[in-house]
Amino acid sequence: MSAPSLLSDIAISASGFVFEPRTGATYTANPVGVFILDGLRDGLDLDALLERIRQRCVSVPAIGVREDILDFISVLRQVGLVPPNFEL
Repeated sequence: MSAPSLLSDIAISASGFVFEPRTGATYTANPVGVFILDGLRDGLDLDALLERIRQRCVSVPAIGVREDILDFISVLRQVGLVPPNFEL
Protein backbone atom coordinates (compact mmCIF):
# COMPACT_ATOMS: atom_id res chain seq x y z
CA MET A 1 0.00 0.00 0.00
CA SER A 2 1.29 3.46 -0.74
CA ALA A 3 0.35 6.60 1.12
CA PRO A 4 -2.49 8.55 -0.43
CA SER A 5 -1.03 11.60 -2.15
CA LEU A 6 -2.97 13.97 0.09
CA LEU A 7 -1.22 12.55 3.15
CA SER A 8 2.14 13.06 1.50
CA ASP A 9 1.44 16.77 1.24
CA ILE A 10 0.28 17.48 4.79
CA ALA A 11 2.53 18.78 7.53
CA ILE A 12 2.31 17.04 10.90
CA SER A 13 4.03 18.36 14.00
CA ALA A 14 5.06 16.16 16.91
CA SER A 15 2.45 17.96 19.03
CA GLY A 16 -0.33 16.82 16.68
CA PHE A 17 -0.90 19.97 14.65
CA VAL A 18 -1.87 18.93 11.12
CA PHE A 19 -1.83 21.40 8.22
CA GLU A 20 -3.23 20.60 4.80
CA PRO A 21 -1.65 23.13 2.43
CA ARG A 22 -4.00 22.55 -0.49
CA THR A 23 -6.98 23.99 1.39
CA GLY A 24 -5.27 25.66 4.35
CA ALA A 25 -7.27 23.47 6.73
CA THR A 26 -5.79 22.64 10.11
CA TYR A 27 -6.55 19.75 12.43
CA THR A 28 -5.24 18.34 15.66
CA ALA A 29 -4.45 14.72 16.39
CA ASN A 30 -3.57 12.99 19.63
CA PRO A 31 -0.26 11.06 19.82
CA VAL A 32 -1.87 7.86 18.53
CA GLY A 33 -3.41 9.79 15.62
CA VAL A 34 0.05 11.14 14.77
CA PHE A 35 1.42 7.58 14.79
CA ILE A 36 -1.39 6.49 12.48
CA LEU A 37 -0.81 9.39 10.09
CA ASP A 38 2.95 8.73 10.08
CA GLY A 39 2.31 5.03 9.51
CA LEU A 40 -0.02 5.72 6.61
CA ARG A 41 2.58 8.01 5.10
CA ASP A 42 5.12 5.20 5.50
CA GLY A 43 2.78 2.86 3.60
CA LEU A 44 1.98 0.58 6.55
CA ASP A 45 -1.01 -1.74 6.40
CA LEU A 46 -3.44 -2.28 9.28
CA ASP A 47 -1.43 -5.05 10.96
CA ALA A 48 1.78 -3.04 10.81
CA LEU A 49 -0.01 0.01 12.22
CA LEU A 50 -1.33 -2.08 15.10
CA GLU A 51 2.16 -3.38 15.85
CA ARG A 52 3.70 0.10 15.69
CA ILE A 53 1.12 1.45 18.12
CA ARG A 54 1.62 -1.49 20.49
CA GLN A 55 5.39 -0.93 20.48
CA ARG A 56 5.39 2.84 20.88
CA CYS A 57 2.25 3.57 22.86
CA VAL A 58 2.39 1.18 25.77
CA SER A 59 -0.26 3.21 27.61
CA VAL A 60 -2.83 2.55 24.86
CA PRO A 61 -5.09 -0.38 25.77
CA ALA A 62 -4.87 -3.16 23.18
CA ILE A 63 -8.63 -3.74 23.20
CA GLY A 64 -10.31 -1.76 20.49
CA VAL A 65 -7.15 -0.40 18.83
CA ARG A 66 -8.03 -1.97 15.48
CA GLU A 67 -11.50 -0.38 15.56
CA ASP A 68 -9.99 2.94 16.66
CA ILE A 69 -7.63 2.91 13.66
CA LEU A 70 -10.49 2.15 11.29
CA ASP A 71 -12.61 4.90 12.90
CA PHE A 72 -9.72 7.35 12.47
CA ILE A 73 -9.43 6.37 8.80
CA SER A 74 -13.15 7.07 8.47
CA VAL A 75 -12.62 10.56 9.90
CA LEU A 76 -9.72 11.12 7.50
CA ARG A 77 -12.08 10.19 4.65
CA GLN A 78 -14.74 12.62 5.93
CA VAL A 79 -12.32 15.57 6.07
CA GLY A 80 -10.78 14.66 2.70
CA LEU A 81 -7.28 13.69 3.84
CA VAL A 82 -7.65 10.28 2.21
CA PRO A 83 -9.75 9.42 -0.83
CA PRO A 84 -13.32 8.19 -0.25
CA ASN A 85 -12.36 4.71 -1.46
CA PHE A 86 -9.19 4.43 0.69
CA GLU A 87 -8.98 1.14 2.59
CA LEU A 88 -6.24 -0.42 4.68
